[in-house]
Amino acid sequence: MFASAPILVMKRKILIRLIVCLFLLPLTLVFAYGIYASLQPPSDSTSATFDAVLALLCGGTVLGVMVNEAGRVTRLHPEGIEQTRRGRTAELRWDDVTEVWFQAVKVQVGGVAGYAISAFLDRKRQGSPLNERDTSITVRLHGRNGEKLVINSNDQGIVKGYETVLAHVNPRLLEEARRRVEHGDTVAFGKISVSLRGIASGRKEIAFHEIEKLEIAGGKLRVKKKGAWLDALSVPVKKIPNVSVLTELYAHFASGPVDRKGLQMGQNLAGRTMIAG
Repeated sequence: MFASAPILVMKRKILIRLIVCLFLLPLTLVFAYGIYASLQPPSDSTSATFDAVLALLCGGTVLGVMVNEAGRVTRLHPEGIEQTRRGRTAELRWDDVTEVWFQAVKVQVGGVAGYAISAFLDRKRQGSPLNERDTSITVRLHGRNGEKLVINSNDQGIVKGYETVLAHVNPRLLEEARRRVEHGDTVAFGKISVSLRGIASGRKEIAFHEIEKLEIAGGKLRVKKKGAWLDALSVPVKKIPNVSVLTELYAHFASGPVDRKGLQMGQNLAGRTMIAG
């Protein structure tokens, strides 16, 4: 437990529990009644067994969600982050965080037309702040000793929480990465690596002077070479650890002006999925 007062307390939202209760509790009762009805003369043991299995699955899911959600809270302190789940508290100091993984997916309900309209509006809003009301966000923190903590959209204030994590972790990670590159090392960010030669993915390497634009759009990190029509590299943000460190590192070593609007933490970090309505 950290001695200082928390900067931010992220309690769990009630929505997931409400959804589970509204959908699975009635099903549990229906299957329970099915067991009772199947055991009445003339009894049907096969139907009773089938209903019992379904009742256990639904009821067990409800119980599991309630136990997992009850008392779960995440606190961000000046020294680090701690998370209490099922009566146990795990903590991770900022100095021990080695990777921050980020995924944001905008969820669109309303079919193809709604998807097209929202995708158009997203392009207009590129670079604007993330909106956690219509975006599913997951942030994973990995520690140097194998620790893992996760916060997501079911935690209140997820965007502020993510920004707070970056403010405490990024300066150190960026300085370490910058120093390594300047000394001739290659720094890996998942499948992408940065060196004094440029940015690479697998066998494909692009020198800094060849890069016309590096941006985040549609949930992907995109690199475009000068004079090229298509992206030279296109990698989903969710597959790149410390993606914000990578973009800042590029801005430091880029051979020309950098469009920082396309690198900001905002709507452009979110990919999109459609739920037909």
